[in-house]
Amino acid sequence: MLTATLLFALAGLSSFTDAAPMEKRANAKRGLAFGKNAQSKADLFDSASWGYDWEARVTDAGAYTLSKREFVPMLHDGGAMFTAVFNTDAEAAIKAGAKNVLSINEPDQCGSGLGGACMSLQATIDTHKKYVQPLATKYPNVRIGSPAITNSDGASSGINFLKSFLSGCSDCRIDFVATHWYNGGDIEAFKKYLTNVHNQAKKNVWLTEFAAPDAVADKAKFMKDAMTWMDGQAWIERYAYMSVDSTLTQGSVLSALGKAYA
Repeated sequence: MLTATLLFALAGLSSFTDAAPMEKRANAKRGLAFGKNAQSKADLFDSASWGYDWEARVTDAGAYTLSKREFVPMLHDGGAMFTAVFNTDAEAAIKAGAKNVLSINEPDQCGSGLGGACMSLQATIDTHKKYVQPLATKYPNVRIGSPAITNSDGASSGINFLKSFLSGCSDCRIDFVATHWYNGGDIEAFKKYLTNVHNQAKKNVWLTEFAAPDAVADKAKFMKDAMTWMDGQAWIERYAYMSVDSTLTQGSVLSALGKAYA
C-alpha cells in the first residue's frame, strides 16, 4: 500500500514532469549535410550532434561554428578554390571546436552535377598529403578521415579506390574512413555494404551521405531502419542523410522526412 507521503511525492513528480519536459538529447552519431550559408537550418534538428557543408567554413563571411554541435571542415577537392583557403579555414574551425576533419569528397566520382571531386588516385593521395596530413601532425588530438568514396563496385572506384588510397597513403594518419550510399532501399544490401567497407579498410566508418532513391515508396522507413542499425554498430561512428537542403527541409521548415530525422 502506498503511504500518503509517497503519494504526495509522486503527485509532485508528475506535476514537475508536465511542467518541464526533458530536452531531447542529440544522437552522437547523427549529423547534418547542409549547403554553405544554410547553417540556420541546422537549428531545426535537435537530434544532430555535428554537421558539415563540403567546405572548411560555415559561411562565406568566415563563420566556423554551428549552434550546439560540432562543425567538421572538409577539403572538397584539389582545385585552387578549395586548397587556397583550406588550411587557414580548417585551423580556424579546429580552434573554434572542430575535433575531426574530412578529406576529399568522392574522388572516384566523375560527371557533371554529381558533386564528386573526380580525381585520379595519385592526385588524391598527393592532395591529401599536402593539405590534410599536415593537420594530423600539427593537431594530434584532431581525428582525420579518408576521402569519402562512392558505393560503386568498379575496379578503380568505391572500396577498391579506398583500399588503393590507404595503401598509397600508408604514411598518412587516417583515423576513420568515409563513404556514401546511394544504391537503393534494400536495407540488407545497405548493411552488407557498410560492413564490407569496415572489414576491408579495418577502420571505423563515417557514412557522410546516404539516401533512399525516389523509387523507394517509404523513404522514412528505410531511413529509420538504417539509423537504428547504425546506432547499434560500434564501428559506425557517424552518419548524415542527404541532405538538409534537398530533402530534409522545405524552405525554413522541416519536410516530412526531416521530421523523421529530427
